Amino acid sequence: VIDFMRDSWWTRSSADLSNDGKDVFYVNRGKIFMRELESGQEKQLYQNDNLRKSLDLSPDGKRLAFVNENIEEATWSILVMPVSGGEPRELYMFHESGDAQYQVRLISWTPDGESLLLTENKKNVSSFWKISPEGGELQKLWQSDKTISSLSIHPDGQQIAFSTAEQNQEIWSMENFLSK
Repeated sequence: VIDFMRDSWWTRSSADLSNDGKDVFYVNRGKIFMRELESGQEKQLYQNDNLRKSLDLSPDGKRLAFVNENIEEATWSILVMPVSGGEPRELYMFHESGDAQYQVRLISWTPDGESLLLTENKKNVSSFWKISPEGGELQKLWQSDKTISSLSIHPDGQQIAFSTAEQNQEIWSMENFLSK
C-alpha cells in the first residue's frame, strides 16, 4: 500500500487501477510505474522528463494513454503504449504558436476503447477532441470559453460529464472602514 501522507509526491501524480485490481499504474517525477499491490513490487514502464500527470488505462487493460509536454520545442504529444512496457507510439502532436497559453490537460479512453478524448486549453478557449488510438486526425467535439477541469465518460459511451472553471479577478477599494 502506498502511504499517501509520507509520499507527498502522490498529490502531484496520476494513477489508474488495473481491471483486476491487482496493479496500479501511476506517474511520478517523469516516470510511469506499474506497482503490484499484493507484493509491492514496482516496474518502471516509461521515463521522460516531459511527462505530464495525465494518464489513462484502456478499458481492455492493455494500453496506457498519456501526455508529454516539451517546453523547449513548444509541443504537446498524445502517446499510447502497452502496459507491459516498450516504446510508446505518438498519436498526435500539438504545436504552440506565439505567446499562446497552451495545455493538453485531460485524456480518457472511451468505454469501447475505440477512441481517446482529450481536452485542449489554448488562451481563453477550451476544446474537447477525439482521436483513434491508432492515430490519425483529431475530431473537435465541443468548445467553450471556460477552462475544462474534469472529465468523466459514462460506461455506455453516450454521455460525458465535465466541469468548467472560470477565473475572475477584481480590485476593490474600501473607504472609511476603520472607526476612530
